[in-house]
Amino acid sequence: MDNGNVSNIGMKSAANDLSVSFSSESSGSTERGDVSSLILVIMLRQSDAIYDEMKNLTTVMQNRNKKLEMLGEVLSKVQSAMPSKQDGSGNIAAIMITDPETKVIIPLNVYLKNNNLLPDTSINPGKVTYTQFQGIVSTIQSKQDSLNNDSQTDSLRVQSMTNAYNKYLDQTSSVLSKASDTKDRILANMKS
Repeated sequence: MDNGNVSNIGMKSAANDLSVSFSSESSGSTERGDVSSLILVIMLRQSDAIYDEMKNLTTVMQNRNKKLEMLGEVLSKVQSAMPSKQDGSGNIAAIMITDPETKVIIPLNVYLKNNNLLPDTSINPGKVTYTQFQGIVSTIQSKQDSLNNDSQTDSLRVQSMTNAYNKYLDQTSSVLSKASDTKDRILANMKS
């Protein structure tokens, strides 16, 4: 995205420059140069809007990836505490985990409860049955699946926005090139 950052800054600057030059022209004129400038300003502003949306969506995706990473760690800890026999029980209150938001070390059962990952809030954290562990694991995996599906959808949206952004860049470049060619031809005709 660094390349997009550089071109976006340049496009914003170009849009502002063209906007100023366009607005300084006489308001009643409909010369070709004025219309071209207006079209270019519109295209540049639209590409800026797409860029900003892509940037926001990328931040959302990064935050979701952090949640997925944390869920993976939580799932691993839950599975390690799970009894090996169906008639056994485990203790999730004795397992500690660092809450990623507060950076405080808390018991796993508190993290699970605070993040709605306990299918049954009446679970005794000191004596969790095998079946209850299965429920907790299933809840965590469902949350992971949901976040992964959201990530796939957002990845497609980012790809679509990237394609649209690149299209606007190409079109803007084309308009600038044509405007430059027209200016060069006019100057050449004036000199001859």
